[in-house]
Amino acid sequence: MGSHIKRRAAALLLVGVFAFANTSAQAASWPPKGFHANGDVYAKIPTSKEIFVLLQKNKTLAEQSKTCVKYACGLVQVASRIGCTWWEILSTVSGPKSATNATRTPIGKLRVTYRATIPKKIATIYLRSREPLKPKITMTGITVSCYHSPTTELIPSTVYARIVKPKATPSPTPTPSESISTSPSASPSAT
Repeated sequence: MGSHIKRRAAALLLVGVFAFANTSAQAASWPPKGFHANGDVYAKIPTSKEIFVLLQKNKTLAEQSKTCVKYACGLVQVASRIGCTWWEILSTVSGPKSATNATRTPIGKLRVTYRATIPKKIATIYLRSREPLKPKITMTGITVSCYHSPTTELIPSTVYARIVKPKATPSPTPTPSESISTSPSASPSAT
C-alpha cells in the first residue's frame, strides 16, 4: 500500500510540474517583483532608473511627462491578480514649510482615476498635480484602490485641490474712544 501512495504522489508531482511549465511568462513572474501587495492589489513607485526606461519604451508616457517640467508629478505602477473595473489613487502633495524651514507640510490633495485593467496587467499611472514644480515637492501618502463595481464617473480623471491654510487673524487692539459724559436722565414726573 505504501508504494501505491508513493507512485500516486510522484504522478501528482509530475502533473504539477507539467501544468506549471505551460503557464504564461506573465503568470510565472507573478506577483510582480518589487511591488507591495495588499490582498490581490499590487503597487510600486518606480525608481528614477525605471522611469527613464519606461519613458524610453512608451511614447504615451513620454508625451504625458511634458507637463511634469512645470507641475509636480509622480508615477505609480499598479496591478491586480483578478483585474479591476477602475482604479483610484489618492495622494498628498507635500513640500517644505518655507525656504528656511524644511519641515514637511501638506500643500494639496490629488485624486486620480484610471481605466479598467485585465488580470495581472501592470499599468503605469501619472499623478499630475497643478502645483508649480519647486525643489523638494513630493507625492506622499499614496493609496491605491482597485474597484470591481461600475462607476458613474468619467474615467480617467485628475482632481487636485490645494490646501488653503487659514490666515492668522490679529487680535483686536483697543482703540481710544471719546469719553462719555454721564448726565442725569430725566425722571418721570408724578402727576
